[in-house]
Amino acid sequence: MTRKENPPTASPGALPEENPRPVASSSVLPYIPHPVDEAVARVILEEGTVAELSAGDWVVPPNRPIQTLVLVLSGLVARQAGSLARPIGLSPAGRFACGHLNIFTHHPAIGSYSALTPCRVASVPQDAFRSKLARDPALLRLFAAQCELFTLSDRLGLGTVTLLQVRERVCAFLIAWARSFGRLARTSPSDPGWFVVPAPPAGCVCRIVHSTPEYVADVTEEWRKRGLAASNGAEWAVHTPVLRETFEWLTRARGPAELPLPGLFEETAASILEAEAPAWIPRSV
Repeated sequence: MTRKENPPTASPGALPEENPRPVASSSVLPYIPHPVDEAVARVILEEGTVAELSAGDWVVPPNRPIQTLVLVLSGLVARQAGSLARPIGLSPAGRFACGHLNIFTHHPAIGSYSALTPCRVASVPQDAFRSKLARDPALLRLFAAQCELFTLSDRLGLGTVTLLQVRERVCAFLIAWARSFGRLARTSPSDPGWFVVPAPPAGCVCRIVHSTPEYVADVTEEWRKRGLAASNGAEWAVHTPVLRETFEWLTRARGPAELPLPGLFEETAASILEAEAPAWIPRSV
């Protein structure tokens, strides 16, 4: 039976509500794609069915062809290239989990998709969704734009993993994670700020940046010793100057375009909420 629900606005798992921002005016970042437009999400919810997944469950079993368009309603889905063990991206609430890459061609989707946390997903048969697109040119344009933004994010993620060292890959992940779920905190008027983010699921960062837990721990421990990072267990905080070089690399990597965009640091800092710095963040750097 089809269950109708409102488009997803809730955060994945225990994460805070996501920072709202207009899709058309925000830059592509690696690892986490843009949220799905509300009009597209509404069609999936109206025509589809909702399922509950436990952490570790497959969204679509690996031995089955992908014939449904799947939208994440809550939780966090890992998107893996083919049968590789490590994911290339994350789909929090409001993103496609799968089915958008092969909806028109029926080619193999070259991916596998699993729940990193308990999830709720809405699925609609690709045939039914294509019929909707055929009758609604405006919806088709919106959907095409979503697929384009999604592909650009994965492409930038591939470049990040291929071209950057582990330290910069961790920085790129934290930038994307902060823009989705972080807040900006300052310890003084002259402080450039700290990105305070919910701690990602265990093992998530090393899997996404294609490194080992030891290498990732070395990076974060170096920052901590220098007073540039801190954690209270539930949250991480990273001083934004640590991320500046990677911000600049991502800004250069996205290349020229007709759409005028600010520098990624300025855009990200402006798009997330400012809040009082928690007491566990170092006061002098």
